[in-house]
Order: sequence, then C-alpha cells, then structure tokens
Amino acid sequence: MAVILALRLLVALLRRGRMPQSMAHEGRAGGWAVAAPVMVLMGFTSGAASAVPVAFRVKFCGTRSIGAIKATAATIMGLGSAIGPGLTGALIDASINFPHHILGIAAYILLAYALVAVGVRRSRRELALAAQVNVIGP
Repeated sequence: MAVILALRLLVALLRRGRMPQSMAHEGRAGGWAVAAPVMVLMGFTSGAASAVPVAFRVKFCGTRSIGAIKATAATIMGLGSAIGPGLTGALIDASINFPHHILGIAAYILLAYALVAVGVRRSRRELALAAQVNVIGP
C-alpha cells in the first residue's frame, strides 16, 4: 500500500513538473534522479517494517511468548525514543556536527547487527525448536 501511495505521489509530482521544497536542491541532492528511487525504497521499507518483525519473532521465538517479546521490543523502542533526542541535543551542544552523528548511528547499527548475528548463530538449535511449538494442539 505504501509503495502504491509513494508511486502515485511521484507520478503526480512528475506531471506537475515540481518537487517538494525539501527535495528542490538539484545541485546538492541530485533532484529527481535521487528522489524517485528514494521514494520507492521508502515505500518498500515502510511496508516491510510492519510485516517482517512479526514474522521474524514467530519464526525464531515461536508463538508461546509472542506477547512478552512484543512488549519488550516496544519498551526498548520507547526507551530509545526517550534517549535519542537528549543524546542528539547533547552532541549538538558539544559542537559535534550532524554528519558525525550519522556515522555514529551507522556504527551502532552495524554493531547491533553483528551482535544479533552472533546470538542467532549461538542459539540456532534452540531457536529451531521454539518455532515448532504448538500451543493449539494437545
């Protein structure tokens, strides 16, 4: 659905020959050559963001404790939402430019990915069993 909306917006903007003001820096950002693929990819990722985490949790953790897992994930996301603006403000106050923030965020994401990969490899046997739990049958 999000992909269709993004494509409709893109087509409407192309027909008008205009771009939103935030995308109008053709010299800096590449104009439509950059904006069009970014809008399409944003549609794909926003659609996947609602389906992939649920499928991942069910596949690797089973259905028995899905509520507790979702609650823990929501708590961690809320904590991140509370810490993020304060941390960013402190970094800006310390005269650290935003492009450096992005590098730090990228390093954090890569570290988190590596830790998840290690955890999944170590727990592969237990995770395979958790996905086979049948809570409906006897």
